[in-house]
Amino acid sequence: MLLLIALSLISDTTYVKKQFLKSDSLYLESYKDTVLFDEAEKILDSLILNSKILMDEILWRKSHFCFERGSLLKDKNQKKEWYEKGEKLAKFAIEKKPG
Repeated sequence: MLLLIALSLISDTTYVKKQFLKSDSLYLESYKDTVLFDEAEKILDSLILNSKILMDEILWRKSHFCFERGSLLKDKNQKKEWYEKGEKLAKFAIEKKPG
């Protein structure tokens, strides 16, 4: 039984890490097309909703995406909204894994 649980956790971790690679790759190419940025963000949102492992890394990435999204905006109110969202996610990530 413990072996099945361990294999399940390894499988879940592998899946999340593959999703990280996919979102990071899309993010790196998003300067070419903002749709890629949206796709990368959707991957992270899905992980936040559906994953219980590596949550601190998921939240950190999402926080970084919020900062980057805000930095691209001209409207100060929209920029502020994205920065505040990113700040909340970063604080939550730190709560999850203080080190």
